Amino acid sequence: MNAIASRRPLLIMLLPAILLYLRGACAFKDVEARRDILECDRRRYTCFYPEACDCNPRFGFGLRSQNAYYYSARTRGCLPGAFLGNCNGFRSMRECLSRCSGWRG
Repeated sequence: MNAIASRRPLLIMLLPAILLYLRGACAFKDVEARRDILECDRRRYTCFYPEACDCNPRFGFGLRSQNAYYYSARTRGCLPGAFLGNCNGFRSMRECLSRCSGWRG
């Protein structure tokens, strides 16, 4: 039996592990690169993506609440009636304005 042929099952078994290792190494680098597009306050554990202000407010998961607010790119302001499970749903007008004021969408 050929020496390479006898090692083929071992190589086939190791290939997924090697690919997972490489994927993990690349993912770590991506996290470092994404820090620039995230805005985080690590003391309060609040991170958000500025793109949330541009997220479709009508694409709702969860309960719609008149006490929740969403950012409207059309009016460039915050309006009541957001879905709290949505990426563009904020628990208060103040939170919506602080995260999305100046956002140009």
